[in-house]
Amino acid sequence: MKIVFCLDTNIRFQLLLTVAIRTLRQTYPKADLCVITSGGEGDILDSLSDLNVQLIHYKPFLNESNVPAKYHRAIGAFLKLELALVPELAKHDRVLYCDCDIIFHKPFDELFEMRPAYLAMAKEETIPFFSDYEILGYVHNERKYLIKMPFPIWYFNSGVVLFNLERFRKNDYIHNFLAFCQQNLHRLNNYDQPLLNYFFGKRIIRFDQIFNCPPFLTHSKSQGRIIHFQGPKPWQRGSNFLRDLQSGHYSFFCDMWYSHLTNKEKELVGEWGPKA
Repeated sequence: MKIVFCLDTNIRFQLLLTVAIRTLRQTYPKADLCVITSGGEGDILDSLSDLNVQLIHYKPFLNESNVPAKYHRAIGAFLKLELALVPELAKHDRVLYCDCDIIFHKPFDELFEMRPAYLAMAKEETIPFFSDYEILGYVHNERKYLIKMPFPIWYFNSGVVLFNLERFRKNDYIHNFLAFCQQNLHRLNNYDQPLLNYFFGKRIIRFDQIFNCPPFLTHSKSQGRIIHFQGPKPWQRGSNFLRDLQSGHYSFFCDMWYSHLTNKEKELVGEWGPKA
């Protein structure tokens, strides 16, 4: 199964991605992986070219012309919603999507065996779900649809998602979903995550949190397979930003993240914020 990352032109996400791929190569040296970007060649860090990564350029439906300006700083987050439309993924029935701010800590073979009807994710630990709308509507092919808020259920984190692309493509379901996204982005906050949660709701399969594990959890070091820097990133250690999430094994995984940087990259990161 192919592992997919998505990337925009933000240099910080590019460096996060570089470390993510380096740790993935340690765990699965022959992993089939790709990076999907809406930017140009010059926007990708040179270090990616040395990691045997397939780079895919894709023109997204959700872009700066129809996505609210408040999301433009990390607009690459929405690329994951369109994986079923990427031509280079047309032969893949399932893919494992991962955010850039990840460390692959231990093998995660169980995920390769899962076959969700639509998608599978782990429980969200940091951001509770909130919506002012009990029902959201949208129009697709001149037909109006209504989606009733599926909560209270688990709220899922979209940092690691197992997508059933074959199901998304069936009966052009992907364009139905994107119509919902485009018409309701301004109503739901926190980028792509509430869109997936609201639209798919109880159809989402929940997998164990060890496959999308925040570093502040007490079991992250011993049991976590895929570590996700939800909240503060490694260079924000010691700052006042989400100080309560800089706990547990956060510092341990920050050290691990820094150990995968070159000296030049460490100098770059040193300009972004406190390291110790």
